[in-house]
Amino acid sequence: MSDTFPTQALDWLVPKESERMLAIGSLAMVKRFRGHKLTIVDSDVDQLKKARAALPGAVVVAASSALLPFADQIFDVVFVSQHVHRLDAPAAIAEFARVLKPGGQLAIQQTVRDDSVPWVRRLAAILRQTDPDAMSGEDQLAGIGALAANRHFPRVEQRDFRMWVPAAKADLLDQVAALPGVQACDSRRREEVLSAVSRLYDSSARVPDPLLLPYKVCCWRAPVEAVFRAPARPVDDGFNIPL
Repeated sequence: MSDTFPTQALDWLVPKESERMLAIGSLAMVKRFRGHKLTIVDSDVDQLKKARAALPGAVVVAASSALLPFADQIFDVVFVSQHVHRLDAPAAIAEFARVLKPGGQLAIQQTVRDDSVPWVRRLAAILRQTDPDAMSGEDQLAGIGALAANRHFPRVEQRDFRMWVPAAKADLLDQVAALPGVQACDSRRREEVLSAVSRLYDSSARVPDPLLLPYKVCCWRAPVEAVFRAPARPVDDGFNIPL
């Protein structure tokens, strides 16, 4: 997916003059900012080890985004990628405001599937016969409302970008077979679902070209506009990972 990601989305999200970045979320997106002074936060130590291997110049810190072990006003940008629905949103956004320099920017990116294309709607209808919640991505945008409601980010801009990802038939069938709702079916029902998806693919693709899965790259950017200072407090749940 990364090869097809619209670079203009990141150009829109992150000011060119920004230097010091706090990054939370997708490592694939974070790697695009190698020229910045990167600090990567995650509560998963294994993910941090991967980040340290991929970006040896970055600082990696195990911590909760709702309790960041950093001084006030030290980052130009806080970049959150593919992680919005996992945040303790009100607390995390308040922390982002605290660690941003005056005029610094919060940048959020979440890629979700675009179901406006007819063949994707038909695919969703097939899967929802087995799992009513299949291909429902609304929960991935949970937490955005907390950004709009936060007084430290009164000017939130939002923009969407389109991304098309090639999907070979075998890859699509593998994705469908891996869905929890499909895996929970008995073998007969599972075969019925896969056969229906296979027929849908054959009727929609223009051989030899693969089908293109449409995605929407949802982006929000907001400058911090109020100086936010928190009282100094010891932090005992964040630490550097010596690797």
